[in-house]
Amino acid sequence: EFRLAEIFDSAADAVRAWARITNLLPLNIEYQSGAGVRTYVPDFVVIDNQEMYWLVEGKRDDEMTSENVIAKRDAAVRWVGAV
Repeated sequence: EFRLAEIFDSAADAVRAWARITNLLPLNIEYQSGAGVRTYVPDFVVIDNQEMYWLVEGKRDDEMTSENVIAKRDAAVRWVGAV
């Protein structure tokens, strides 16, 4: 996450603003995990220079196909569609 923050800071030509999601800037997204419902908190909200808003969650390449990561991604897509 620290490395992502460095990338956002150094990408002034592409990133207008970014914020780390914390208790002061909460964002909780519910997602299905097995038979239960869990809460997912993205790492960052990023606004690019074309006014596009991004929810960013840092993951290693080998985690990208994990069922949990895919469930979080799908929940974030539904959340964005709702707001």
